[in-house]
Formats: sequence, structure tokens, C-alpha cells
Amino acid sequence: MDKKYMDFFDLAHRNLLFNIQITEKVTKSISSSILDGKMESKEYADNTFYIIHADYCDKTVEVKSNYLNETVISLLKEKGEYLDNEKIEILTDISKNNTLSNSVILNIDQDIEENIKLFQLLDVNWKLDTNIELEYSTIRIVNDLGVDIISSTVVKSFSASLNALQNGKLKYRSLHVLAGIGEDICYENHIRGLIDEVQLGSSEQEITSGKYKVLFKNTIMNTILNKIPSFINQKIVDNKTSFLEGKLDSKIFSDKVTIIEDPLSEKSVGYRIFDDEGTSTQYKEIVKDGVLKTYLVDQKTASQDHIFATGNYYGGISTRNMYLKSGDSSFSELVKKLDNGIIINERISQLSITSNDPSLSFQAYGLLVKNGKIVGGVKPVIVTTSYLDLFNHVCEIGNDFLIDNVSAHSPSMIVEDIDIAV
Repeated sequence: MDKKYMDFFDLAHRNLLFNIQITEKVTKSISSSILDGKMESKEYADNTFYIIHADYCDKTVEVKSNYLNETVISLLKEKGEYLDNEKIEILTDISKNNTLSNSVILNIDQDIEENIKLFQLLDVNWKLDTNIELEYSTIRIVNDLGVDIISSTVVKSFSASLNALQNGKLKYRSLHVLAGIGEDICYENHIRGLIDEVQLGSSEQEITSGKYKVLFKNTIMNTILNKIPSFINQKIVDNKTSFLEGKLDSKIFSDKVTIIEDPLSEKSVGYRIFDDEGTSTQYKEIVKDGVLKTYLVDQKTASQDHIFATGNYYGGISTRNMYLKSGDSSFSELVKKLDNGIIINERISQLSITSNDPSLSFQAYGLLVKNGKIVGGVKPVIVTTSYLDLFNHVCEIGNDFLIDNVSAHSPSMIVEDIDIAV
């Protein structure tokens, strides 16, 4: 254990603070912005943040700080936030020690060169803004009982915004992609995909409001899937404010739907061997063949309910590397299978949800498909459904994963009977 922790524990003990646990989060990153073929900026960042718990006067107090020093000791004693007026247990299990290399070299020079060349793909008067970031992050939990555990990840991210003038109208498309250790991002393919979407949607087709068969693109499905932990939080379930309360081991979705969380996949951008509370993460089937198999539980709720924590606390209940099990079809094959319908390929508005309401509504851009071929774009539409209807009316699930966040990702999916309003 590092000397800075030993010295802090010694100082804390002399000030009558005990059962001290420190969660240290370190992020080192390098990022660059490229606009229309020219590098606009290149920035480095190195941040360290601590969350300190300690027992004082028979209660657990918490302080958040960028330092470990005497000031933190004073804050714990004088202004420490009491945690729900009750003590929390600190870690005693030291078997999860698993330190990855700290000698990671952050270099994106080659990526910058590739992004500068992307400008050559554009038509005159089109604008392309891209951003690349390489981030090395660690979470370390130490306490005065001898625990010292570390989990580290390296993630590369790529963001792009394309503004294109088509038929006298300004079209906008964007994307965000993440890659884990040892994985490359094919920048040119992603930009060509954005260009294709702009060109395919350049002529707006007239449609009427009604129910449609819809192909939700993977980026849309990622956002939809990412909200599911809000409904299966054990604390929310206990408060009877989730529409999935009492549905454990019940069929909630189509038998085509299996949702898995695998934070132990080392190449995943969501790789973690333990959560922010130090609970070991695990592979789990959250939904199997449409049946809800587990709720997500933090340590406090687990203690209250006399059950086990599931390793899903990351500043709140969430997931890492949760995904919808894929099918066999590529995106182009899904378009053919859609036959006649609408592709929803980019959100305009955010998803607004509450845990006790499964309804789902948002504004989006789309493409019209006739006889298995894209024939043009449609004016912005409002998509209305519910989580239950969406995942119960599944026709086909693709295999075209695109990773844009650490929590959840999904292939594209065809769903029938979706309300589209123009």
C-alpha cells in the first residue's frame, strides 16, 4: 500500500476516525479536435478524485476531495455528510487485487493524421468536425483493514459531426464510437456511413401518421437499452415505483430478447472487475428469452433486504458492457427484411422516462423504405411506443453492434406496430 494512504490513515486514527475507506478515481487522457482537415487543438488532462468514508462518533461520514490531507480530516469531523444516519460496512475481502499496467502511453498522432485525411471525402461546402480521445482510467479502493484493489481500463473515443448542404437544405448527422484495448476504429468507414445517410435522405418523402414497421438503428437502440437499469434497480422496486416490480422470473419481453451484462470481458470498454463499492462484478443474464432474471442491487439495499449485491453501483445503479444478444442479419439485410417501413437513424430529442412508466416517446430523423430499398428521407417524426411493446413486438435483431457508451449497446432491431406521427 502506498505511503500516502498509510500516512492518511495514521493521521485519521489520531483524530478518532476509524474504519476509513478511500475510493480513488484517476483519469489520464489526451484529446484532439480536427475541423475541416485541420487540427484545432490537442489537450492533455490528468485528474485525481477521492471519496473518503470514515466512522466518527458512531456514524459514517463522507467527504469528496481532490486531495488527501489534514483539511480532509477536518472536513470529515466538522462537515462530513452523514450517510442516511447509519453506518456502512467497509471492505474486508482482499482477494480481488488485480492491477493492470500503469505504464500506458497515450498517443493519438496516427489517429490525428487519419482524421485530417477524412476531409478529402467531403463535397464542397460540407463541414466535418471530429474529435479523438484516448483515456486511461483507474478506480482504486483502499482501507485501513488492508484492502488495496485496482481496476483499470483504456478507451479510445471518436466523435464526428457532419453538416452537409443537400438540395438547398442543411443536413446534420453525427456519431460517437468507443473502442477498447487493442481495438481499432475505422474512421473512414464511419464517415462514409454518415455521408451515405445524408445522400439517401436528401429527398424527403411524404408519409402520414400511423403505425409502421420500424428498423431502429443500433445507435438508437443503444440509448433505449441504456435506460433499462432504471427499471430494475432493487431500491426502486422495493419502493414499488418500478413498472417491473414483482416481475422477477416472469416473462416481460419477446422470447427473442436476451440481455446480458459482461463487465469481465477484458476488451470491452466497460471492463471492470469490481464496482465503485468494491463488489465483484459478474457475467449475468438480466433477461433470458424474454424472462426477467435479476434486479440490480447495491450494498446498502442488499444489507436491508438480506440479499447479495450484484456489483452494479457506479455512483448509482448502472451497468457495464450490457448488451442485447445479437441475431445473424447485417444492417443491409435488415433493410431488405423491413420491406416496407421506416428506419429511425438519429434522435433529435432526449428520451424522457420515469421508472414507473414504460412509455417511450422521442423526436427523430428517419428514412423511408419501400420493397426493401431506401427511397429517401422523411421529415422529423415523433416515435411513440413503450418498453413493453417495443421488446414484445420484435421481428428481427441484427448483428451490427456499434459501441458508443460503456454501459449498454445493441444491434439494430426491427419492431412492428410503432406509432409514427408527422
